[in-house]
Amino acid sequence: MLFDVRQFCFISDEVAMVQWRHAEAIGSRIKDVNVFIGAMTTAHARLMLYDLYTLQERVLYCDTDSIVFTSRAGDMIPPLGSYLGDLTDEINDGDVCGPPEEDYITEFVSGGPKCYAYYTRDGKTQVKCKGVTLNAKNAAVVTPASLVGLVHAFVANQNTNAHMMTV
Repeated sequence: MLFDVRQFCFISDEVAMVQWRHAEAIGSRIKDVNVFIGAMTTAHARLMLYDLYTLQERVLYCDTDSIVFTSRAGDMIPPLGSYLGDLTDEINDGDVCGPPEEDYITEFVSGGPKCYAYYTRDGKTQVKCKGVTLNAKNAAVVTPASLVGLVHAFVANQNTNAHMMTV
């Protein structure tokens, strides 16, 4: 569904006025979509990430809904919770108060937005690349090691032609 924005202006730092109408589109309109809830959800997630600005150079990766950062003994750790909107620890299955020897990331690589991989101390491997279905065949190609290779190739000689073939 497309929208034709007629007018957009900020009324204050916290309020924006949008005048819009449905654009002429082929097919029927979806009646159960609320663009304002979607916009508010994204805005709220961004505000939460701004609260984590104190992490500064410890941040390795952040997205609209996630953050990966380094941590040493004595470093500030953002508060975790188990409710909607709270930060959770995805390495330890969302455990808010993990055991003293909880798992952590030992190697991390990101090839760009929504494309990252890591290994953990306990031997877990996680690969996330938006748009790539990690079936058995693709999982053999898209690995943390292959992402590291792509990043090294780009950094070494700005090789933008390096790529992985997936099915």
